[in-house]
Formats: sequence, C-alpha cells, structure tokens
Amino acid sequence: MSEFNNLKLDVENEIAVLTISRPAALNALNSETLDELNTALTEIEGRDDIKVVILTGGPDKKDNAFKSFVAGADIAEMVNFTAPEARAFGIRASVPFFKLMNMRQVTIAAVNGFALGGGCEIAMACDIRIASDNAIFGQPECGLGIIPGFGGTQRLARLVGMGRAKEMIFTCDNIDANEAYRIGLVNKVVAKEELMERGAKLGADVPYCVMRGTALAEGIGEKLSKLPPMVKCPVLIAKPQISVSTKFVYDNLKLGSDMVHPDIDRLVADIREKDLYKIAADMGNVLETVTIPAYPVIADIKDHMMEHGAVNAMMSGSGPTVFGLFDKEATAVEAYEAMKASGLAKQVYLTSIYNNARK
Repeated sequence: MSEFNNLKLDVENEIAVLTISRPAALNALNSETLDELNTALTEIEGRDDIKVVILTGGPDKKDNAFKSFVAGADIAEMVNFTAPEARAFGIRASVPFFKLMNMRQVTIAAVNGFALGGGCEIAMACDIRIASDNAIFGQPECGLGIIPGFGGTQRLARLVGMGRAKEMIFTCDNIDANEAYRIGLVNKVVAKEELMERGAKLGADVPYCVMRGTALAEGIGEKLSKLPPMVKCPVLIAKPQISVSTKFVYDNLKLGSDMVHPDIDRLVADIREKDLYKIAADMGNVLETVTIPAYPVIADIKDHMMEHGAVNAMMSGSGPTVFGLFDKEATAVEAYEAMKASGLAKQVYLTSIYNNARK
C-alpha cells in the first residue's frame, strides 16, 4: 500500500479502517487529502482480502478522538480560489466520493464528531452511517454562499427527502445525531465509546452476507469457511415484541468451565452427512444462558415450536428471534398458524433453507 500524509489505513479480519487524520484542521478535506483518498480507495478496491471499509476521523490536536469526523472542505485552501479553481476542486472531490459510493466493498462511515459540509457529504457517500451520540451534521457552507459541491444536493435529498434536505441547505442549520437518525440520515446512534466496536461488529457481519450459503464463522464472525449446503427443510421464524441489547448479552456471558458448548466439529460432520436429525440434536447457543433468563418469552417460543412438531428450536444469535427446524412441510404450516394465534411473537415467518452461495 502507498504511504499517506493525511490518512491511516489498518486492515484486520477482512475489515479496513481508513482514518482521515489532519489533527490541526479537524480532518478537513484539502486537495492532498482528496488525492490520497482516491489512491487509498483504488488500492483497497483491488484487494480480495478486504470485504468492508470503515471510514472515520482521527483525533484533534488535543488528542480528542470524538471532536471531528470531517469538519468539511478546507476553507484555508479554498479562500483564495478563483471560480475555475473552485470548480476544479469540486471535480477533484467527486472522484474519491463516487469511488466510495460505487466500490465493491461495503462502506461504513463511523461518524465521531463534526460531519459538516464535505464531512456530511463523504458520510452520505458510504453505504451505512453509524454516528456517535455527540455527532453533528450539517451543510453550513451555504451560509458562505457556497453550494454543497461534493454531492450533497443529490445524496442528502435521496436519504432524507426533498423537503428536509432543502430545509437543511437553505437554513444552514446543524442537527445532532438523534435528529439525524430520526430523519434517516444515519442508520444507528451509539455511545461514542462504542462507535468503532459497533462499526467493526457490523462490518464482521458483512462477509457472510456477501458469500452467503452455508459456512462456519469464527472470530467475531468475519472468518468464514465454506461448508456443503445445509439439508433443505422448513424453517419457522418467530420474533417477540422485545429488543435485546447485544452488548448486555456479551457483558453478562459467563464462560466458565461448567459452560456446555455445542460440538462444532460434530455439527459440521452432521451438515456434511445432510442428516437433519443429527443437526437438530447437536445445535446449541450458549448466549441463551443470558438472554432467556432476562426474557423468558424466548423459552416460551422455543417450547411452543417443539410442542408443535419442530425437531429442534433455538434462539438466533443474541436474540430475541427464535427459529425451529421441521422435517415435514405440513407440520411446519400447522406450527406457523399456531404460533401466529398464540400471541407470543409479533413477527412470524415460514420459510425454507436457501443455499444460494456465490460461486
């Protein structure tokens, strides 16, 4: 990889963290930084070992990591631009911005403070935006008589609607993270201390969604090994009307010597044998030891599925969704109707195993 003056690039577990680092300028975008972004994104796109890019801002000169994501375009550079130079600067920015928007990797903006002007615009060029609870968004350049020249007039309206976009642009008003979430500008708002952790967790979920099919996931979910297709069978899915904090579950998980873990090697062998009954007998989820005591309705849903013919039922991930495997379509249909009538779950779906792995 190239060396950069204003960027830092770290790659681990198929996730690239690209940090814009101009401490004295609150990470404002100047010509050099835009050119470096274009180079970095071009090189990242050519790497098969990177599935996700997390874009964030570095600390300010006082080492405050949550002061600024990107404070905008660098006014110090722009102040003496002629009209042709200003136009050229906008075109220069459009190259890495469009590359960010269209690259084959999934892109996540981890917005850790000010996202103003070009900072708001570069976040909008990403696929997903996660904001720390102190983040501020806006297009204040309009107050200087400058239009949002890095794509803001287009991307903002697509995300929040024409009326809300016009309001932000015409008034030059900044909005906080919660308002940005309310209007659809960001996907999630998290405590600032959790920002990069949540970004990495979200990024770790992406490789499987890209690969699809049946796979063994290790690490935090980002290390994937392809497996033969799962045996096809009806699957009943039920989600109760509760929310479960993944952080709460992992913080309270006690991995002592008495913890009974599923035998992964045996489960993989069951999948290879395409034996539904062995798979059902050997599957397990240690996170149930935390989530079910806190939310007993999950156990009620599992029991209900078993009582109505599931060969086994298990909580998905940290919850609260539960799935049940069935060996007969007719039994699964009856269980689906019974689950809907029970009132235990707000959302109930009957589906099947789909082995649509990418070639």
